[in-house]
Amino acid sequence: MLEENKKVISVKNYKRVIPEFVAVTLLVILWGVSIWAYFNLPQSIPVHFNFKGNADRYGSKSNLFILAIIATIIYVGLTLLPRNLSRFNFPNTKTKENTADQIAMAANVFMYLKIIVLFIFLVLNLLTCFVSLKLAEGIGGWFYLLLAMLFIPTIVIVRKAIKTK
Repeated sequence: MLEENKKVISVKNYKRVIPEFVAVTLLVILWGVSIWAYFNLPQSIPVHFNFKGNADRYGSKSNLFILAIIATIIYVGLTLLPRNLSRFNFPNTKTKENTADQIAMAANVFMYLKIIVLFIFLVLNLLTCFVSLKLAEGIGGWFYLLLAMLFIPTIVIVRKAIKTK
């Protein structure tokens, strides 16, 4: 019986370790790109893009660190926030039978949001570098599809939570 519990615990930890590793890797790459960009980009880089994806405001290349700092704050927040999910509100009334499932689903929302937000910040940082180096004219309209990715895990998990009674 004890061996069986260890297997269950190790599988649960394994399912958390891989997404966390992905999130940390994205954050490290984001910081690496920011540091590389600081030493290799021109002094003035695009810091804002209009709805068409074209640069409409320029600023110092040190602004790339602002993205990395904000991404780090979001990472820490989305890591610490789900530490006590039992206090969160859920779409269904919590019972002994469904509490563990609802908490697991909420933890998944935070994990996937963390990965998606870090990915979006990394892509935005890379696209800013490409535009600064004249490898691209703008970030392109498809970037807004990336932003829509923020809502996918939330919608999917909330729908699943509503169906779980």
